[in-house]
Amino acid sequence: MSIYTSFKCKCGREFVLLSEEVQSMKGYLVCPYCSGRGVKKEKATNSLKECMSARAYIRVNGYLRQK
Repeated sequence: MSIYTSFKCKCGREFVLLSEEVQSMKGYLVCPYCSGRGVKKEKATNSLKECMSARAYIRVNGYLRQK
């Protein structure tokens, strides 16, 4: 079982959630950016770096931000 699951919304943004929380969740999953329900599961891995490797992330004042 993988620890992290990445999702992509139809608005173009991507986010990562813990797989355990996704499985225990009731209801449906919405995008945290646009509140849209058009979310697709992309990849499930054990490493957070693997989930983030295909995306465009930058460091801004020590924090990881999506481009």
